[in-house]
Amino acid sequence: MELRAEFGTHQDVLIVVSNAGNDTLVVDSVVSTLPNITTHPTSFKVSPGGNFNDTIRFTPTLNGVQTGQLLFASNVSGVAETLAVQGYGFGTRVLTLSMDTLDFGYVRTGTSRDTVVQFTNTGSDTLRIVDIAITGDVFSTADTAFTLLPGESRYHHFQFRPPRQNWWQFQGNASFTWIDAAYIHDLILSGWGLESGIAFPVRSEIEFGDVRVSDQKTIPFPFMAAGSDTLNVDSVRSRSSTFAISGPEIFSVEPYQTDTLWMSFAPTGLGPDSTYVVIFSNDPESPDSVLAWGTGTTNTSVNALSEAIPKVYSLAQNYPNPINPSTSIRFGLPVRSHVVIDIYNVLGQKVVRVFDEVAEAGIRQILWDALVPSGPYLYRIDAQSVDNPMERFVDIKKMIFLR
Repeated sequence: MELRAEFGTHQDVLIVVSNAGNDTLVVDSVVSTLPNITTHPTSFKVSPGGNFNDTIRFTPTLNGVQTGQLLFASNVSGVAETLAVQGYGFGTRVLTLSMDTLDFGYVRTGTSRDTVVQFTNTGSDTLRIVDIAITGDVFSTADTAFTLLPGESRYHHFQFRPPRQNWWQFQGNASFTWIDAAYIHDLILSGWGLESGIAFPVRSEIEFGDVRVSDQKTIPFPFMAAGSDTLNVDSVRSRSSTFAISGPEIFSVEPYQTDTLWMSFAPTGLGPDSTYVVIFSNDPESPDSVLAWGTGTTNTSVNALSEAIPKVYSLAQNYPNPINPSTSIRFGLPVRSHVVIDIYNVLGQKVVRVFDEVAEAGIRQILWDALVPSGPYLYRIDAQSVDNPMERFVDIKKMIFLR
């Protein structure tokens, strides 16, 4: 019987003692020849035809294999029965990597790039890697088994070979399994494959997020010549006036270099908006298109009308009412609260959320530009104390918008 355990731990194994006779089996003692292998209990009885489960415990104190015997003294005969036992003790094995993510960067298709990761055994016992399983056909390693002594380090090579596919990011991972440990350590693998010819924009989608109506948000729009030829851009056109391109209309990007235009989103109305930006160039697959999108939000701001702290929550009637084109909504907060104010039509459908912020205690007022069709509306406040979520206030009032 073989038992295995790491220093500082133990392994328990059950053995079955059977009585095949017609009389009660009395085991007077169970003695181990190894001090780190013990049994519990050390004496017991087994009825005729019955079984008894005895526990053997291995608590290693030495590294390596230790062999011994268990001696069972019973009423069967004057000679003790023996059971050969073997314990294998090992110290801690800790695999430490110099990085958790291995990024190969940009690699031309049809070529490969090798990168090394430092492995260190920071445990107290020899670490034997028995397998390295890699997901992702574009990643590989030649050496899948090796040994590290305590405190020893080595550099391990990984390779990234992207297939002939235009501009694509590849991801995978390497899982390391070692002997005597039910543990797998993962290393994330990542890399970009670049076509050998002419590339296209770095981004396939441009997200502006929420932008207030009449405001403008500008973000970079980078290009990269990922191939071996110069990228000549003839035009970059947006199909919507709310998304504008700034920069030269005609430009070139040298091989493996980048250039940047700028794109702006200036919403003219509430809600989501999107368009496609079309790029004409000497790329064989030209024209390319990039999706740009954002959401227009209401123009609201909060003002403190009074620093006097009211005793209760309140929601006042908006002013002016009817609205044309803007109105103010006043509310009172006895404590610092998370305040949400929504506008609904008469069918109970939410039209727009005009406020969603944490506001300090006091008499507060928001100004709202009503970019909605004429008609009756409801406005609803939901205020909740920041310090005491059980303290909450909800109220609804009517208002009319006339153009």
